Amino acid sequence: MLRRWPVGLRSVFAVAICWTLLSAVPAAAQQGRAVSGRPSTQAQQARRTAPAADREKLQRLAARIQRLLDYYKQRPLNTRDHNAWEVMHQVVAFGVETKVRVGGPRGPERPAIGWLCFNYPFRGFRILVLHNGLPLGNKGYGVQGHHGQLLAILAQSRLRKDYPLRVRSQQFTVADLIENEKRTCRSGMELTFKLIGLSYYISTTETWRAEDGQRWSISRLLREEIAAPIHGVTCGGTHRLMGYAYAVWKRRKEGLPIDGEFYRAEKYLADYHRWAFKLQNPDGSFSSQWLRYRAHSADPQRRLRTTGHILEWLAFSLPEEELTRPEMLRAVEHLVALLERNPDYPWAIGPLGHALHGLAIYHRRALAEPKPKPSEAESPLVAPNPQAERASQEAAERSSKRQQVLPASDEPELPLPQQVRLRQATRLMLQRIHSQLAEPAPRDSAPERPRQVQATGPVLVGPR
Repeated sequence: MLRRWPVGLRSVFAVAICWTLLSAVPAAAQQGRAVSGRPSTQAQQARRTAPAADREKLQRLAARIQRLLDYYKQRPLNTRDHNAWEVMHQVVAFGVETKVRVGGPRGPERPAIGWLCFNYPFRGFRILVLHNGLPLGNKGYGVQGHHGQLLAILAQSRLRKDYPLRVRSQQFTVADLIENEKRTCRSGMELTFKLIGLSYYISTTETWRAEDGQRWSISRLLREEIAAPIHGVTCGGTHRLMGYAYAVWKRRKEGLPIDGEFYRAEKYLADYHRWAFKLQNPDGSFSSQWLRYRAHSADPQRRLRTTGHILEWLAFSLPEEELTRPEMLRAVEHLVALLERNPDYPWAIGPLGHALHGLAIYHRRALAEPKPKPSEAESPLVAPNPQAERASQEAAERSSKRQQVLPASDEPELPLPQQVRLRQATRLMLQRIHSQLAEPAPRDSAPERPRQVQATGPVLVGPR
């Protein structure tokens, strides 16, 4: 039919077809960038206009999470049967409120962060050593599993930089540990936990020189971590993704542009957010093969480990408007139900700590009632000092013992004016006694003025 058209009309028709095809290319390219990079504006608008979860349902979920957190918080570990690595994973769940029992499961409770920072032993192992004349976490069995892990735990507990540390009777602070973690950065090493801790405590614009002379910054830490793999590393790469999230969070908190390595990190986070939900199982659990491919395990330990770690990272890094999306709610409800059905199950301490931490973050960000924001000076938290707490407890015990041993006096207490007059009369009487006991002057000598009781004389016995 086109052959019957005039040549000019056929040319106009061909041009119109080409123009239509070329106009469709930018839209397709834009969709491709939305999949591989940041979410597109249309995708963000669709999430914002999605129906929000029922408020009553969220309140019931918040109550269930709070009951779980209270239940496990009341089951502290102890220094005889658990090492520092295990105690750190309970600290990551409950922060500065975490307690540890000293000497055994029936021992007195002490603040777990204080016991770690004062380098007290756990099963005979101490977590801190001296390096460069400053404290540094010891890596090995029973202590740190990764370089910078203790600092990352303290950062996620929002502990202040001036909190005291002690190594071999030498006094330090968390700021000294931060300085040494900066000095011991090396290219090619695992920097995941250093990135988490340093992103919280220092500015993203700060630079420093490591002990080998190389120049470092949060941006370089990010570059090294982005170049490292996600798959095949500890806990499926969720800790590495948490490091990206902490760096981007700090950059945004400082009001600085998300550019360079921070933009790359945000892009990776957006990609892996979508990928994690794509691999989610129909029952709400995340893949038991981490972020490799979709898989479901019947083993509750495996489901707690994978779903707990992925949920912890998502609860911290997702935008607030996406925390109540249906996929996220299914994951939270699955994890809550898994722990509720098995309250006395012998869960592995590490995965349990990260799962509870994920629920605590989700409760704080998505379910808790809004509270006024604290000032910058009040935002870091303070853990109780173990020595001060022990001293106050011992003083209280001594006071109670004295009250039990000493009989109560039956004599009524005198009014305050009478007490003052009694003290004045007693002091005057004692002064006269001391004056009479003074040696008399010889008869052949010139008379001397009466001696006065000196203020620095003998200590007077009795009320003053």
